[in-house]
Amino acid sequence: MVARGLAHACAVFAQGALTAFGAIVLWNNGGSTVVNGQAIGLLLAAASVVCLVLLDRAASRSATIDVLALTTGVESLRIALLATVVSGWIVTGSYFVGWLATYAAIVLFCGSIVSLIADVLGLRPGSAVVRSARLHQWVLATHVGALVASIAGLALTVPVHRGDLWLLAPLVYLVGASVLTGALVSGWLVPRRRTVG
Repeated sequence: MVARGLAHACAVFAQGALTAFGAIVLWNNGGSTVVNGQAIGLLLAAASVVCLVLLDRAASRSATIDVLALTTGVESLRIALLATVVSGWIVTGSYFVGWLATYAAIVLFCGSIVSLIADVLGLRPGSAVVRSARLHQWVLATHVGALVASIAGLALTVPVHRGDLWLLAPLVYLVGASVLTGALVSGWLVPRRRTVG
């Protein structure tokens, strides 16, 4: 059980590294903004998000027993990583660190929305092993908590993105489409039969 928890923690940190990679690629390939640069930068950033969804799927395949502990632990680590980057930006005032925090908040935002919808509809493999309504509500609440944390991260980084919809909307589209692509490629959004037992 401890080894499985460590594997999930490693997967979350790898997802954090993939998120940082996507942010750095967009930063280095941007034009007047990070979203209107070279196509290769956009493709690499999208590919990094698809890879982190695939990594999440691979890590969650072994989770058949304690869905609540897994979901709570994984989302808590993601929130902690976002909080660390946002805190780093607040302390240093570095625009680049603020950009990393903004991008990480958008990745958490899109991932949380897709996870929430998939679990509500019973499309995510982990949602098939949730046997009680109360446990299912806790799993959904965990996703809502991550969603709220991502919105807080975006609110705290307003000095970086200035609420500019010409910047934020394309980023949400890029990341959201990449999350959905990764979910579809991995078979994550395939209807599952609920088992009661």
